[in-house]
Amino acid sequence: MGYTIGENHGLRKHPLYNVWNGIISRCYRENCREYRWYGSKGISMDKNWRKSFLSFYNWCIESGYKNGMSIERIDVNKNYCPKNCKMIPKKLQARNRKDTKIVEYKGKKMSLAECVEKYSKLKYHTVWQRIVRYNMPLEIALTKTYKYANKPNKKR
Repeated sequence: MGYTIGENHGLRKHPLYNVWNGIISRCYRENCREYRWYGSKGISMDKNWRKSFLSFYNWCIESGYKNGMSIERIDVNKNYCPKNCKMIPKKLQARNRKDTKIVEYKGKKMSLAECVEKYSKLKYHTVWQRIVRYNMPLEIALTKTYKYANKPNKKR
């Protein structure tokens, strides 16, 4: 069961068409790289959405889709369906992964990416490396002024 045969919507080049097709691949095509995290775990797509791209497209538009947005499942253990999905900015969705590093800073829990964005002038990767690779406390990793204690002096 793929898209409806003969469905002539003229939207095959729309970004949502690739999103729709990607969901179908993740959920139903065993040769898809991401199938093991979706279809093999029982995640499926609403039958009306799967049958008709236009049905999926209309829901996305009605749910506030604009360029730069992405579909997110509210409960990651449930299916792609209208009751379990919402449209959010891609930047936020990237922070809602199982491997997102959550930190507590100034009494508030947040993703490391959000913390770096709010409280540091450094790049995310720099702060992440300081914490993970060099085992620095978060407060120090967020600042630019940290000096490496064991850094050898350069002589010319």
